[in-house]
Amino acid sequence: MQRQQRIWLRYQAADGAESEREVDPYGLVFHYGRWYLVGLDHRSGDMRVFRVDRVRELQPRDQAFQRPADFDPVEHLTRTLADVPRGFEFEALLETTLAEARWRVPAYVANLEETDDGVILRTQGDDLRAVARSLVSIGMDVGCAFVVLRPPELRDEIRRLASELLAMSGRPPPSLRPAPSGN
Repeated sequence: MQRQQRIWLRYQAADGAESEREVDPYGLVFHYGRWYLVGLDHRSGDMRVFRVDRVRELQPRDQAFQRPADFDPVEHLTRTLADVPRGFEFEALLETTLAEARWRVPAYVANLEETDDGVILRTQGDDLRAVARSLVSIGMDVGCAFVVLRPPELRDEIRRLASELLAMSGRPPPSLRPAPSGN
């Protein structure tokens, strides 16, 4: 990447399909135990992220390239990971500032967008209960109210979670509970 030289690679996607690509490698990023290659894919004409462990073969090419001066491979990777399809799409309005939300919400978890009313958090997940817990945790960590924008089922799951928490927190400690009545 220091040489800014195009590469050819044979890549195996998550589903096992293989493809050949010519890529201008803009950066190599280590994230949560994996290495990722970020660069311009000449087959699609788009910026792409490739997991290095899925590269089956690699060869340098003669073509040189100029990496854009303002390109940040870490920022591109985290945005890309936040957009990886995971089942359901979720959206909530956090009633806080963008700076505070960014401080508490990792970029790879969700995309954040500042609005006049606060910050819209957009993410995806495959477990409604886990997303409800995460959203409540974010609200508690940031110290802000939030409004679920979509899907409506997420509001219902947060209500169920709140009911469970109220029931759990309203019980007296075991030493103060009445003894079970025996026959």
